[in-house]
Amino acid sequence: MTFVKEYKFKIMKQISNLNSLSKVWDIWKPKINSALGEQPTGKDIFELGEKLSAIFQTYETDDRDQSTLSGGGAAWECLNVWFLNLLFWDTSIIVSRTNKALVPECLRNALTVSFSSIPTNTESDVSIFKIPESGILKSSKIEDINAHLENKMSEIDFVNLQCKTNWNDNAQIPMLWDLIYNVQKFKISNISVGIKGISPNSFSSFSYAFSTVPTVKKAKFKKDSLAVLRVKNLSGGNYWGHPTDHGIAKCINELAGNHFANEFRGGLINHINESLKKDSSYLDRFIKLDF
Repeated sequence: MTFVKEYKFKIMKQISNLNSLSKVWDIWKPKINSALGEQPTGKDIFELGEKLSAIFQTYETDDRDQSTLSGGGAAWECLNVWFLNLLFWDTSIIVSRTNKALVPECLRNALTVSFSSIPTNTESDVSIFKIPESGILKSSKIEDINAHLENKMSEIDFVNLQCKTNWNDNAQIPMLWDLIYNVQKFKISNISVGIKGISPNSFSSFSYAFSTVPTVKKAKFKKDSLAVLRVKNLSGGNYWGHPTDHGIAKCINELAGNHFANEFRGGLINHINESLKKDSSYLDRFIKLDF
């Protein structure tokens, strides 16, 4: 097993053990199996992205207190990580919840925004990045991966994905953070992006994306809806777990090709088919959360 695959196993094991995912997996698993069919192809796996919102909403209850909303948000985040890693299997692209244990320090430093010397990066939900020359990694330990990436900063493609269940209430958050990350210079001197000499400008490419369920009926969103306009020009794109609706949102399965198309010779669906041929158990691992 390569060090990249070992690293991915750690990421998948982490989300598999979270209550946010494990407590709903018995509900989601049969829905996922039904959506994929008996002998899933690359096309079936790709199109699963169009059903993620419907699958997620089988978890929702009428109890909309703060703990339920928080748990639902974490579950949507985990479902995005699960699905995107399924698409990116057999590549050097990593999808991880942003935390100290699994995302290299140099990447987290680039996302840190300081206000009057007070650092914050609380709106960094999911980090998606390519490991250049992954074949020369020394191990799957986070410190070794960090050391490797520190020497490859200008070759890294990085997407920060914010995952929220409610679009109306949260659309202004990714809009404002995307503006902050893409401002070249602030007129206010006590605001800065990045620490320890690293910023989003250090990468080959950096973009900020948004993924939403949404919890309100998607039919309510029009091209001129305020929530849609707020995320219309996000550098990383606006996504949801439904089929693409042009001018409103793209399906989450489009994120892979939008940002990492060069990784997939012959296209993403062909890549998934080849992954299934190489290792027929890989899909089964995802279905069973066996990491």
